[in-house]
Amino acid sequence: MLCRNHHPGTLPATLGPLVEEISLLGVTFTAAPALPIDWSLSNTLRRLQFADVGGLSGPIPASWASGMPALDTWVFDGVSGLDPGITSYAAMVSSPVHAPSGNATTNFTGLLTVKLARIGLTGAIPSTMVSSPRLVSLSLANNSLTGPLGSAQWTSATSLRMLDLSGNA
Repeated sequence: MLCRNHHPGTLPATLGPLVEEISLLGVTFTAAPALPIDWSLSNTLRRLQFADVGGLSGPIPASWASGMPALDTWVFDGVSGLDPGITSYAAMVSSPVHAPSGNATTNFTGLLTVKLARIGLTGAIPSTMVSSPRLVSLSLANNSLTGPLGSAQWTSATSLRMLDLSGNA
């Protein structure tokens, strides 16, 4: 866990595959690092939590949507500097199985808890974002999301028990 400090460097690519949880709380990066692509190779990372983190840059790596087979909790709350388009986030949430090719031992079937709050997300919520059969809690609060919430997209949200869309456009 890295808390309440200014960090001049980047996020180590090798960290993800070594740990079960990565928590950054109140950290400001001065070098504007991107999120490490290699974290998608982790078979042990279960919880990824960034709260009040500033100074990052770029999109969510596309490889994250097909990696991190153990990940069940993803929290980005008050994270600034990342691409605000909801599409890359939706791909990560809606991937039903995040399993490396050839790994037949995984029983991972998707994220349980996702909180993407106060990160400046824009656009309409894609219907695929709530279609994960394992998703129980989804918070997209305090962003700039727009668009209709058609009833058809929610019929596949059979496991969803908590939905927070407060504070959006």
